[in-house]
Amino acid sequence: MKSLALRLLAAALCLVLLSSQALADASHFALLGKDLGPCRRLTGSAYAILVFVSTPAHPWTQKQKEAVYDISWSSLDYIRANAKKYRTDLDITYGCLDFSINTEYSRDLAWYWEIIHDEFHAQSIQQVYDYYKQSLQVDEAPILFLFNSWDLSCTYMCKADYPGWNEEFCVIFCDTQMHDHYLTHELYHLYGAIDLYDYSGEGVARIAHKYFGNCDMSCTSADVDDLTAYLIGWTDSLSASAQGFLRETKGLR
Repeated sequence: MKSLALRLLAAALCLVLLSSQALADASHFALLGKDLGPCRRLTGSAYAILVFVSTPAHPWTQKQKEAVYDISWSSLDYIRANAKKYRTDLDITYGCLDFSINTEYSRDLAWYWEIIHDEFHAQSIQQVYDYYKQSLQVDEAPILFLFNSWDLSCTYMCKADYPGWNEEFCVIFCDTQMHDHYLTHELYHLYGAIDLYDYSGEGVARIAHKYFGNCDMSCTSADVDDLTAYLIGWTDSLSASAQGFLRETKGLR
């Protein structure tokens, strides 16, 4: 009887593991950016490269940049604290570059290619990442472009449903309302995390709050949720709450 009970327990554990793996392999919208592109796992040694981009209409001043320095240190403190909660080995710091370009920000990315070609002297951002990882001797070297103007901060990330896109970077717009979560939120995106707020009332925010409470990717706190921890490489398995979220949100986006 004891032997039968042990066999049943082993079978149940096997089913749980298979269920978790099946969810991880599914084409759920939340998983489309995991382990793709230059930025895959936010672990080990990381050196975030903050690129201050001055345009003709929106140049940076030293005083403005110093205010961003303070916010950036605070942001990294949040990231370190969250990584520690997930027992993740992460040593993260940052450095800065200053570029002045002739092109204003636009969605057609003319400014981006000007920087890649004329400032970094590269053909793709992968070459830039490889250069900095090798020269700085780090595991990760995420790149974040900072503009001294107001627009919606965003991350251009590699996803399974965009097979032709191989560039991966953050764009952060800095104004008087900028706070710590601008940087952390976009940096997590760069490593595969998704927004946990609604785009058009589809219900993701309600379900995310049900399973994760307040969290960074829902723009309600600085905490990292279990799904984000899985997506950015801080855990190798989906927790019960992450699985519940995936089940209830499948097909919503």
